[in-house]
Formats: sequence, C-alpha cells, structure tokens
Amino acid sequence: MYYHNPTMEEILRALLLASRGRQVAAYHVLLGQSPAPPSQSEGPLLLAIDAATNFLGVSRSSLYRLIYCGALTPVTLPSGGRRIRREDIERYVAGLAETARLRDSPPPHKPKRKPHESLHHHPDPGP
Repeated sequence: MYYHNPTMEEILRALLLASRGRQVAAYHVLLGQSPAPPSQSEGPLLLAIDAATNFLGVSRSSLYRLIYCGALTPVTLPSGGRRIRREDIERYVAGLAETARLRDSPPPHKPKRKPHESLHHHPDPGP
C-alpha cells in the first residue's frame, strides 16, 4: 500500500476534522504512548466499504479479501448496500493483536532432561 507524504496543512486539517476520540488517539501516538482502545459507543455501528477501508487502513481489495476469506462478514441493507459491523472490525483487529502477542512471546520453559550415562539399556552381564 502506498502512502503519500502529507503536508503539514493536510495533517492539521485531518486532525481538526477528526472525531475527538481520534484526536486523543493521535495525541497519544505522537507522545509515543499506546492509544486507548476505541470506545464501544464511539462512531457508527455499520461502516460503508470505503469507511471500513479507512477505519482499518487497508485498500478496497484487501477489505474484499478479508470478506472473501470469512474474516469479516458484510451486512446487506434493504437498499442493497453493503456495510461492515464496526464491532466485527474491532474483533478482527483484536485477534490480530493477540496473534502477534502470542507469536512474539518467548516459548514456554521446558524442564531440562537429566543426562543419562547411556541412552541404551545394557543388562547386567552377571557372573
């Protein structure tokens, strides 16, 4: 995905037009802090395809791949329009974060085996 290098004016305009929650999240990112997860009551419950791509930060084709593979399920409105539940997107992203956390965590500690004198059992030859 290609991102252009925005001008300071574009950055400030986006910041001023953003919701209060996104402004606070941007503030924490600029300070190098992890932003708080979005409030469950913040924003629309259903996102149009373009809004969902912006919310996730992915292209339309990437969003359609997520739909095709079953990671996200669209809702079809009576008008025929398709929407994605914001809750489903948040659940998907939380799953990605959990997968990354598990992948990056150290492996569980395995107790060391005691060394044996020999790996093969030798019967006592006797007298």
